[in-house]
Amino acid sequence: MLDDLLPTPHVVHGDESGARVPADRITLVVGHAPGSEAWRLLADEHPEALPPEGYILRVSGDESGGRAVIAAADEGGLFRGRGTLAQVRAEPAGVPALTIRDAPTLSRRGVVEGFYGPPWSHADRVEFLRFAGRVGFNEYVYAPKDDTYHRENWREPYPAALLGEIAELVAEAERNRVRFVYAISPALSMRFAERGEHEALAAKAQQLWSAGVRRFAVLFDDVPGELTHAADRERFGADARATGRAHGFAAAVFEEEFLRAHHVPDPLLICPTDYAGCAPSPYREGLRETLPEDALVLWTGSDIVVGEVTRRDIDEAAASYGRRLVLWDNFPVNDFDRSRLFLGPLLGRTTDLAGSALVGVASNPMVEAAPSHLALATVADWAWNPETYVPADSARRALGAVAGRHAAAVEALVAVSSSWPPSAPQSAHIGALAPAALGGDADALAGLEAALTLLARAGEDEQAPPSPLTNALRPWLAAARDAADAGARACALLRHMGEEHEQALVAEREALARAQERADAHYQNVLRSVLPDFVREVLVRAGMAGMSVPAHRHVAVLVGGNPVPGDRDLSERLTARGFDVDLVAPGGAVREDTDLIIVSPNAGAADARAVTDAAVPLLAWGRFDTLGLSSRSGEVLGQEDIAVIDDAHPLAAGASGTVRVYRGPGMVSWGRVGPHAEIVATTSTNGLPVIARYPAGSTLASGRRAPADRVLFFLGTDGLAPWLIAPEGHELFTAAVNLLCGELAITGARHTEA
Repeated sequence: MLDDLLPTPHVVHGDESGARVPADRITLVVGHAPGSEAWRLLADEHPEALPPEGYILRVSGDESGGRAVIAAADEGGLFRGRGTLAQVRAEPAGVPALTIRDAPTLSRRGVVEGFYGPPWSHADRVEFLRFAGRVGFNEYVYAPKDDTYHRENWREPYPAALLGEIAELVAEAERNRVRFVYAISPALSMRFAERGEHEALAAKAQQLWSAGVRRFAVLFDDVPGELTHAADRERFGADARATGRAHGFAAAVFEEEFLRAHHVPDPLLICPTDYAGCAPSPYREGLRETLPEDALVLWTGSDIVVGEVTRRDIDEAAASYGRRLVLWDNFPVNDFDRSRLFLGPLLGRTTDLAGSALVGVASNPMVEAAPSHLALATVADWAWNPETYVPADSARRALGAVAGRHAAAVEALVAVSSSWPPSAPQSAHIGALAPAALGGDADALAGLEAALTLLARAGEDEQAPPSPLTNALRPWLAAARDAADAGARACALLRHMGEEHEQALVAEREALARAQERADAHYQNVLRSVLPDFVREVLVRAGMAGMSVPAHRHVAVLVGGNPVPGDRDLSERLTARGFDVDLVAPGGAVREDTDLIIVSPNAGAADARAVTDAAVPLLAWGRFDTLGLSSRSGEVLGQEDIAVIDDAHPLAAGASGTVRVYRGPGMVSWGRVGPHAEIVATTSTNGLPVIARYPAGSTLASGRRAPADRVLFFLGTDGLAPWLIAPEGHELFTAAVNLLCGELAITGARHTEA
């Protein structure tokens, strides 16, 4: 039982006698004041040595009875100590005599509900807060991107019903010793130089104060990087540091005029626009000029979604902001690919935190609330005691703690859904066995067949009543069973080749083809990057007519030295559609078998010139002049829509007239195209071309011939950033990719809003 404690305590000393006390014969004494009975009973311990939330639990006695003493630094420590005692009391053989000395390494440990897509329900949030108290989290940051009162309509007060739900969450959080932090995200439309805007922010916070909210965060993430209002540019400057200055100023005004006026001692939590990466930037320099010295900065690591966070990353990032950090860990978030679940343990996070500027972690969960708990429990384990964190051990404890009696039913699915980061192989084990089996390794074939046979039964023998976890996992369990069934049948067919007559193989082959059709029908992605190619290769070897292993489709995306969020989202979306995507860094080469080239505004001029004559379809929302697509180009700020003027063109995606392409004001790129361009859409205000096509062989604006199709597209520097692009904008992008890729386009690809 001590090996199953979650989170893992720092120090556990067992009594040398090995005595155990029956759980129902324990007298409990608790206290946190230095002169309390609990501390008197632990006279050999020192209360001043315990940090916040620290506690000492001592159990003594024998089979006739005993005593448990919890002496803590504060009420939070008592709560954590009681939770640990509850876990050890569950030991059937009795509670072992022991002493546990424990306290968290990170002072802020929790979740930021900050993903795109359907937000958690009220019931999901209540259940999370209860779960948080059990596993050692102490913070929940309310920041759902699809709550319009949090973001787009931040000035507007909440309706009574929604405000009542927030009040219920605050109360539930208090019961579970979790800090409820309300995050407000005003920067999409805030005019930072206007006094009335800061008063509106304070008024919104005052309404939330009336509902019991006592902790706040101000978020400037996923908004345009430039100040769009003339008064703001006049007040904060027109240089590259101006936006950082404006954001820091807004945070300082809010802290001084609202938090301090309400006697809130806690530092303000903020998320900057430049939240990823470790290097200094003009934005961060501007932010440092105006941001309160005690503010805490949310930071996602060396990139937006990362496989590892090192001590060097932390030190360099903290130096660049000049402030202490809270890691906004985009794990196990899946809003960029709703077909996948990430159910495994936290990986790649440093254990070297002593003396660092990192004071906390806020993990961004999946849209699926209950399955998120499997991964989040390991985040809580790492945040409490990173020094002894072992991912595999933590995952085992998390499975038992979260799934309970459903653990056996979901264990196989969890095992093949535990890779991280998203670009990692979906299952390193199965991914290694499959090619080895195809290569004739009999042991690998046997191991693969055994693993898939087990996965093919995932959830089938479940006897326990359904739970929120199993209900949420049901579609993925079904997908896992069908994918594994096809894979196991492929193993059997591979083994039987050369052993059976052709007639018997035909029946097996046809059954396998039908099984793969069933697997392909699922939207949910379980081992999709591993098993289908294996199955199809087996079918090819077995002589299946018309069957071929699908060719890989290659897309080269020319990006700058520091890819923006939209570049990453573009990569994830194309990958989900079956493309191999290369983010080509400055000076990098485009591979010869590339099927599509995409040029972003962040690409260097030299890199754009290098692909000008490539006989490959090209899509660009940057470097129009360099590529010969326009004689003059520019950007229009503060736009939300464009005008489709040729609704019959495939690039119109069935739209016509005014089309809302952005969720809020954003940058639209335009170019003065040549007379041979097919203009599909223009700016809504002044008719500048924003979507246009040059067919292969036509004359470009530069006077040269287009070596392949070329499409000029409206996106700006933020590209396909999920916080900006609207569904109609996605449809236009999909139409452009489909047109340029021709028969390579994947028809019927399912789109989900991220």
